[in-house]
Amino acid sequence: MNELIEAGYKFARLASNRKFDKNALTAKKKSLKSKGLLQPAIVVPAQWAIDEGLEVIDFVTEEPLEPNEVDMSLAFTDANHRYKAHLALKAEKNKEYDGKFYVMLPLTDKDTISVADMLAEMNICTKIWSGTDYIRGAYMSHPELATDLLKYIVELEKRGFSLPAISKYATFSDGINKKVLTDFMQGIVAPILENSKKVEQNIATSRKLLEAAKTFDTKFLAPRTFPDWIINQYTTSDENETRSDVTNRLVAFLSSLSKEQTDDIGSTKGEKGGDSKEAAIFNKLNMLYTKFSEQYQK
Repeated sequence: MNELIEAGYKFARLASNRKFDKNALTAKKKSLKSKGLLQPAIVVPAQWAIDEGLEVIDFVTEEPLEPNEVDMSLAFTDANHRYKAHLALKAEKNKEYDGKFYVMLPLTDKDTISVADMLAEMNICTKIWSGTDYIRGAYMSHPELATDLLKYIVELEKRGFSLPAISKYATFSDGINKKVLTDFMQGIVAPILENSKKVEQNIATSRKLLEAAKTFDTKFLAPRTFPDWIINQYTTSDENETRSDVTNRLVAFLSSLSKEQTDDIGSTKGEKGGDSKEAAIFNKLNMLYTKFSEQYQK
């Protein structure tokens, strides 16, 4: 890599690739110090990715590449954490690290496999992604196939929500999973992702509920507990009520909660030998919701 840099090459990465994880970086730094680099990282000419419509950014500054930088830029398709750890060790001038980092071009021709498919193949089949990595990977692989629902899912992922929670918020079910997203990477659009009137209504409802719940901290909204509670209100509502009726009441309820109340709900913990954290949160929300509903009906 040092030889390439001296020759004028810059290193970049795909903007939609996985986010950096602090724990993973710590582990990579430890590994590089003790074992060195065990295998080269895979890079492709930045132009290959750009030709596919992928956004390529400078690895260090995270700014889009300037047109005059593209020809002399190489983009990582794997080893993003390894290279970031390498840069950190170099900056620290760590004496335990020899600073040698190697890269290689893929052994397959670009006409055989796209950069997006290469990324999916290496990161899914070789090392397991986290749930939300599949969302980023799906959208990046086939942005031209992105449906309204997938675009909304990407929007929720950017807010830091977990995959199970995103599925609940976006579809009011657990239908969005790794298989659905992996299939999308292969160009297969599952029925649940296809545009429809139901999808349109679900997205609109979800937006209303999340806007009404804006006084809750993101850390509370990110797991599946809160959307599970929301779904429970629909499934246990009076059979004479329409879905729209339940939505309107939920929106009014969530909008009525003070920051003090939402902070209290968000700080709820389970009790040893008693209710789990989820059950305790449900109890608090149910108590407030029941009281609110009594007044709302009047």
